[in-house]
Amino acid sequence: MVIKNHSLSFNISLEQILYITVQNLDYPVICPICNYEVKIRDSKRRYIKDETGQKIPLNLKRYYCSRCNKLHTEIPDIIEPYKQYDSLTIEKVKSGDISSFAGDDSTIRNWQRKK
Repeated sequence: MVIKNHSLSFNISLEQILYITVQNLDYPVICPICNYEVKIRDSKRRYIKDETGQKIPLNLKRYYCSRCNKLHTEIPDIIEPYKQYDSLTIEKVKSGDISSFAGDDSTIRNWQRKK
């Protein structure tokens, strides 16, 4: 299960990012399944790609719910769940505002079809 964190904002371009770690939240994180407060378990490394295909490493926090025994990953707004590319690149491709893109043509068609 994914915990989408809408409170994070990034005011820098992806070209300037070498490494991102999501900071601690000021409020409790709630399990999306049973609405119980979850505890930080660990973190995992995930890579996303920008429009040039450059891989950007991210450290994503993982939370454990002791009530429903589920593990959840916090996903910042800069990435889409289950996608390899960052949110900005996906939106640019969907709207046609991108001149060059390192991804496959089939990826572009799939994203544009799912507007």
